[in-house]
Amino acid sequence: MEYLLIFLLSSVKFAMTFPIAVFAKGLTAPVVYLITTLGGISGATFFVYAWGEVVKFLRKRNIIFFRRNKPVFTKRSRRLAYVKSNYGFWGLVILTPVLFSIPLGALILAAYYPNKRRIIKCLTLTIAIWSFIMVIVLFTFRDWLSQFF
Repeated sequence: MEYLLIFLLSSVKFAMTFPIAVFAKGLTAPVVYLITTLGGISGATFFVYAWGEVVKFLRKRNIIFFRRNKPVFTKRSRRLAYVKSNYGFWGLVILTPVLFSIPLGALILAAYYPNKRRIIKCLTLTIAIWSFIMVIVLFTFRDWLSQFF
């Protein structure tokens, strides 16, 4: 049951899962890496395809905030344009697992970049790398970090 909880949590809030898995549940490093990586990848796959279908449906109905015909300049659209123009595809893919949540990153990527296979491949790579980095850091500094949790 605790493995399922870690799996589901890592599919939504990837970076927040590691301290819970290490300090609250006391799981080992390979188990934490495997569960969080698989959870993050499955969450990214689900949300990229789900948001892609939602965006497609809303564009067809002409009721979406990602309209291509008529630009609407709101605070939100400016922020999304800033992130896209300054960080680009790879910036969004690299920052999604740790800075954004996986659903939010998948929404932005699905709205601006149509190639879902490329998004999934790149998110899989970055999720595996971030998971490895987080596990190494947390298990290396486990004793020192345990005083904060």
